Order: sequence, then structure tokens, then C-alpha cells
Amino acid sequence: MSDKSKIHPVETANAHLSESDYFKLATEGVNRAGEEGPLQVDPDVADDMGAFRETALSDQDALDSHFDGLDPTADEDSGEDAAS
Repeated sequence: MSDKSKIHPVETANAHLSESDYFKLATEGVNRAGEEGPLQVDPDVADDMGAFRETALSDQDALDSHFDGLDPTADEDSGEDAAS
């Protein structure tokens, strides 16, 4: 019996995953594990899944973008017109 036959098959396995395959498998694992509740995710995997912190707009900037500065509830006739 040679020394090579004593090596465990898992130790000799040499599987290569591409980065995209790794992220696909990791995403599936996160989705399954997430069914049990909140969990921590590797930042690279989270980024690949689209979970990233938005830095383009602050919350206030996003809210402000919905308003044009005019008050839609204001009366058209203000006190100025009545005085003239």
C-alpha cells in the first residue's frame, strides 16, 4: 500500500470555483439561512447581493426632492390681495 492511498479524498480534492460561482452559492446560502432570522453576511457577498449603504442622498435630501417648495394647502388668495 502506497502512502498516497492513505490520504483522505477530501484533502486531495482540488475544486476551483470562479468568483461568480462563489457569489451565487453564497447568495443561495444567505437566502436559506436568512429564513431563520437576521444574520451577518460577508461584506463582499452583501455587496454582490446589492445590499450596500446609499451615500448619494441623505434621508433629508431624498425627502426634500419630493417637494418643490410650494405649499399645496396654501390658499391662492393671501392677505396681500385683499388689502389692495
